[in-house]
Amino acid sequence: MRCSSGPALKTAIALDMSVSDNGEGVPSTEIEQVFFAERQRVHALTLLRRRLRGMFGRFFKLEVHSKIGEGTTVTMRIPLRTQIHVAKRIDAERVNGL
Repeated sequence: MRCSSGPALKTAIALDMSVSDNGEGVPSTEIEQVFFAERQRVHALTLLRRRLRGMFGRFFKLEVHSKIGEGTTVTMRIPLRTQIHVAKRIDAERVNGL
């Protein structure tokens, strides 16, 4: 894990976390289907993306990189803010219909 800042989060301080495995990997063209497709049994990454979207709106990043024979890496970037700021932003988005 590391803390960083940059233009992707409008120079806000963010927390980057990555988790990697050394499994079989998935072709890059199939990542969305394998990890994020809507189906009866929901993948944990789908649930994580929903939760992050609910908490941070569009101010988060969730990326999956995978290569056959090399495994998969999931990287998440979230802004470091107090819960009060997050709650105020969520309330403002609801009022504005975002």
